[in-house]
Amino acid sequence: MDITERLKSFFHNYVDAYLTGDKSLDRNIMLKKQHSLMVHRECRELAAAENFSEHETVLAEIAGLYHDIGRFEQLKRYNTLVDFKSVNHGEFGADILEKDNILNELEPADAAAVINAVRYHNSRDIPDRLTGLSRFLTRVVRDADKLDIYRVVMDYYREGNYDKTILLNLSETAMVSPAVFEAIKGRQNPLMSDMKTITDFKLSKLCWFYDLNFDHSLREIRNRGIDKKLFGLLPELPEIKIIRRDVNSYMDARLV
Repeated sequence: MDITERLKSFFHNYVDAYLTGDKSLDRNIMLKKQHSLMVHRECRELAAAENFSEHETVLAEIAGLYHDIGRFEQLKRYNTLVDFKSVNHGEFGADILEKDNILNELEPADAAAVINAVRYHNSRDIPDRLTGLSRFLTRVVRDADKLDIYRVVMDYYREGNYDKTILLNLSETAMVSPAVFEAIKGRQNPLMSDMKTITDFKLSKLCWFYDLNFDHSLREIRNRGIDKKLFGLLPELPEIKIIRRDVNSYMDARLV
């Protein structure tokens, strides 16, 4: 059994130990386990599409598998997946990997790079001080994470039974806040504090298109119809038509 398979086996055992028999808690545990496995797969497919070396591919797969390792202890301690009500799950997961020496089979430099990818996969921006292999793996995981999150959130939006806590208790008014519109028009992630409506929250996910690091990731957005599906969840407003034109123009230019 190679190191990737050993760490995958450990991951399954680690996560399954958090199952309690409580249906609500166990459902969230299994959802996050499935998401982790999907991100692991997205990392592998990205690596193949972008011709990573074998070494880069192995580390990318490990980083993808463990990127949300903090979620399980977060659920156990705080019974929530909302970071602002508990802990930053990226930092929390990185600390768990360090404290429990989970990656001790890896070379120290490789383990440090994977841990950094876990720590910063959910940050608003990648810190400038992060360089080399750490930055590379962080870019990979951020892309892979977004690709699977799009699958999850679009199903969530489509069901319409919103958890108002997750959506920050935002208004259901079909309007775009001016600050959010200006940020997205400038291809910047809007600040959470500027979001006033659920429409703002949905629109913020469009900014991820501009934040994707690899052409493969953006190509998958188009191939899977994620852009069209996401716009289909939004109201027909003048601001959204402007954003749609810019998004389409950006994708067309990058994917020539």
